[in-house]
Amino acid sequence: MFIISVDGGLGNQMFEYAFFLSMKSHYKDSKIYLDTSLLGETVHNGYELERVFGIKAPMAQIEDIIKYSEYCPKYAKHSKIINGLNQIRRCVAGVKPSYIVQEDSSAYYEEYYHLNALYSYYLRGVWANTRYFSEIKTPLSEVFLFPAMTNQRNLLLESEIQSSEAVGIHFRKGDYAKFGFQILDKEYYIKAINMLNERVSTPQYYVFSDDVLSAKEVIGEKSNIVFVEGNTLADSFADMKLMSLCKHNIIANSTFSFWGAYLNSNDGKIVIYPKEPLKGCGYPYAEDGWIGI
Repeated sequence: MFIISVDGGLGNQMFEYAFFLSMKSHYKDSKIYLDTSLLGETVHNGYELERVFGIKAPMAQIEDIIKYSEYCPKYAKHSKIINGLNQIRRCVAGVKPSYIVQEDSSAYYEEYYHLNALYSYYLRGVWANTRYFSEIKTPLSEVFLFPAMTNQRNLLLESEIQSSEAVGIHFRKGDYAKFGFQILDKEYYIKAINMLNERVSTPQYYVFSDDVLSAKEVIGEKSNIVFVEGNTLADSFADMKLMSLCKHNIIANSTFSFWGAYLNSNDGKIVIYPKEPLKGCGYPYAEDGWIGI
């Protein structure tokens, strides 16, 4: 049995589900489950894979989570006692061999595909690396299918984007400022926009952000730049969908950004990403063929 943790926002959850599919493809005779107990209602928007994409994934039983992981979910009976005993046990005997944490959430670890399938494991990480997708036969564009737009504002944006040489720009600040992650500066966005201006004849820029006022200060306001507003909280996924419909993308150091560009199906797309990895990561969120600056 393998239990795979699900944590973070929509972008992280998509990487985690892609890893789940990869493990299912590799360990064909093993039972593989997701665990969403790390998700709190006040962190991002909770579990989004089913709400946004309609994905029905098998979920781990709480007894197995407690048995193979190093923590007991807060909602479980006697969670404080169990977590206290776990802490004592770790001091005496170390971490359970069944509990494996991805040290670098952006790195590829080949050893995940060489575990003894006769044993059970709890795997905690993000697995934000495209190399984990290599064994998945179904294209992820067929797995992560966005629902149809429902409000007039997004329907109009969708039509405009699909009928223009649209470039999606993502600027992320909100939670990054809170958690101390680096926020991309004006220099990055100006370089990226200048690069697109040289390669695209009539670019129309659409800026998606969790802090539109800051985005306007960093990127600047011009006649061919539209700042998209209104897709917040549970509707945030609409920004990712609209980004994926653009012809080209300028992304931030964000898994949410990555998926907006990755799911862009334009054959001639140009994707520009920041070379500097997110704090704590060894690799940027990018795919081969994208342009790093």
